[in-house]
Amino acid sequence: MTELVTYSLEDGIATLTLNNGKVNAFSHELIADFNRGLDRAEVDAAVVIVTGQPGILSGGYDLKVMTSGPQAAINLVAEGSTLARRMLAHPFPIIVACPGHAVAKGAFVLLSADYRIGVEGPFSIGLNEVKIGMTMHHVGITLARDRLTTPAFQRSVINAEMFTPQGALAAGFLDQVVAPDQLLTTAREMAQQLKKLNMGAHKGTKLKVRKALLETLDAAITLDRATALM
Repeated sequence: MTELVTYSLEDGIATLTLNNGKVNAFSHELIADFNRGLDRAEVDAAVVIVTGQPGILSGGYDLKVMTSGPQAAINLVAEGSTLARRMLAHPFPIIVACPGHAVAKGAFVLLSADYRIGVEGPFSIGLNEVKIGMTMHHVGITLARDRLTTPAFQRSVINAEMFTPQGALAAGFLDQVVAPDQLLTTAREMAQQLKKLNMGAHKGTKLKVRKALLETLDAAITLDRATALM
């Protein structure tokens, strides 16, 4: 793995840390590293924690790629959508420890995890696609509809409303909000709890619960490959 996503394993907990510049942009390279991290976590049979740098989980897709042409944008979003689908079907629990802002693809990472922890502070969490001139992709609509409350879904997807951490908790982006210095401690405590699950039952139940969602995502990924975003 390169340094865009670092991997560490301790006591059956794999931590994937995003490290791609100021906003942890999702590029082709970062997505490839993320997938390699999940591959490694599967081999290690580890509960996964995904986190970023202080103040930021991710600000979204790499804008240099997104603005380089319609097909380039479609290809990058398709890779990101496939990663989201993989996270939702991952055989071991995935926790996202969000250390600050989570915008666009950063927010979709939250919507693709099994448990999400954010931090108190002046941070923005949400889907800004409409605000920046991007028509929301079908995968994004599907994920948001499944994980957000109905009022928050409308406000987030159609109005591009950004939420404070507490607002994101109420909306469905987060499951818990803690002080910044407690983020990783809380994430590890949750990972220890989730380690007690029967992982075969966890995987089977996850796939059964999310069967319709995963099938809808498969169709949405195909549809998005043929749909302009900008």
